[in-house]
Amino acid sequence: MKKIVIFIIIIAGLLLLSDFAYKTYRRNVLTDDKAVIFAYLNLTDDEIKDYFGLDESIYQELMSGKYRISCVIPEKSHLHLINIKDKTPLNDIDCDMEFDVVNHLEMNKDYHNGYKLRLLLFKSGNARSIAQKDVYINWDYGKVNHIVFDKNRAYKYCSK
Repeated sequence: MKKIVIFIIIIAGLLLLSDFAYKTYRRNVLTDDKAVIFAYLNLTDDEIKDYFGLDESIYQELMSGKYRISCVIPEKSHLHLINIKDKTPLNDIDCDMEFDVVNHLEMNKDYHNGYKLRLLLFKSGNARSIAQKDVYINWDYGKVNHIVFDKNRAYKYCSK
């Protein structure tokens, strides 16, 4: 009887250890059901007017001060904020970037509706967006994606 109890305790311990190892692995590795997206703006100040379809008065007011652009993924329950790099030269994009659990915000495949990114234009100091633009683009799960927005389109920069 004593051997059976010891055997059950050893099996339970091994199951707990394997569960811990699996959860640690899933937390530190970018799996096929998760993605990391970096967005890059390749737009000049003049192109922003046409890109967002701003009328002249709003555009002039916007250019008289500072503005910011945010990129989000509209999810089922909230907005998932994307890391956005403004005015980054395209040749500075690291296509061989590895997933880093500390510095990369990952998103889960189960929580969003399709492949839609939404760019939001804000005047500095204002919490309400002035304009928005929805863009549909396919990204890859299980990897770090670099998406560039220019005046004509959005595209995956490092697709091989």
